[in-house]
Amino acid sequence: MTIAFSDILAAHERIKPYLVPTPLRNYPELDELVGHGIQVWVKHENHQPTQSFKIRNGLSAVTALSAEARAKGVIGASTGNHGLALAYAGRLLHVHAVVCVPMNNNPDKNAAIRALGAELVESGSNYDESAAACARICEERGMTLVHSTNNRDVIAGAGTMTVEILEQRPGLDSLVIATGGGSQAVGALTVAAAKKPSLTVCAVGAAGAPAQYESWKAGKVLSGRPVKTMAEGVATGSAYAMTFDTLKAGLSEFVLVSEDEMYQGIRDLIRFTHNIVDGSNAWQTFWRVVFPVMRPINVVVLVVTVIESLRAFDLVYITSKSNVLPGLELLSISITQNIVGETTRIGFGSSLGAK
Repeated sequence: MTIAFSDILAAHERIKPYLVPTPLRNYPELDELVGHGIQVWVKHENHQPTQSFKIRNGLSAVTALSAEARAKGVIGASTGNHGLALAYAGRLLHVHAVVCVPMNNNPDKNAAIRALGAELVESGSNYDESAAACARICEERGMTLVHSTNNRDVIAGAGTMTVEILEQRPGLDSLVIATGGGSQAVGALTVAAAKKPSLTVCAVGAAGAPAQYESWKAGKVLSGRPVKTMAEGVATGSAYAMTFDTLKAGLSEFVLVSEDEMYQGIRDLIRFTHNIVDGSNAWQTFWRVVFPVMRPINVVVLVVTVIESLRAFDLVYITSKSNVLPGLELLSISITQNIVGETTRIGFGSSLGAK
């Protein structure tokens, strides 16, 4: 294992004073959609202060630092959620945080990072170039580099989510996890090995960012793979040394999801849970291909990690009076998101309720 279960328990104790447990909820309509007698529980990490499980990672890493290291500050490269986590942890613990992002990074996420008090450095045309700038600044200033994946305390922080899940629902049979760098899945595998060996961990990735999946299939770390997906939570062009071996040895299954399937997943989750989530949490391919052969397993966790809210999506709300029930307004939501210069639109309609 990349880390020990004791590392996760230590991280759990460190971050517990700062975060409340996120909801684990069952939606009967999701159960019906999945079928096969399977019960689906949704872990709402999108209810975290930074709308992502990565706040666990950032807090775990910063709380593990010595007073001397905290005084020098922390730095990390990110396109959003990891940077937000570092910024939030820095603000909470009074530690200067520097976040390096590409020049074309999401402006709303940049604004959110700055609003939390972090120093934002825009450098490079992509994540790798931004990471190179991050390494240079780290050396110049003597700061602590907190990598989004290749960091033991980061992975331990991600594992605290599975500790929490098993406290909330000890009878679970399987975890379905959106997987980019793999910290969340590795944390889950570590907890499962120590607390519930029968618990299976299954990964879902984006077809437009297949590096981790192709590495898992090939049995070796691959890098420089293409990335073209709207699912920022899993948009990585390489596998990572610190998580790869555990993923290769421990994952029960790994499947890829197309962009169309992710958009349908967003529609389904808006409809059934009233949450707007990152496309990486769409699981249509997974339940169609894998769930039927998992029987008699009947309890699965669908992990919702990221809510994009108004940061990555433009939401247009159009209300109109109902002709059927006086006083009832109808809400129509039009969602657009840019994907590497392209624009995709999702349409969705729902009743809003009496005004």
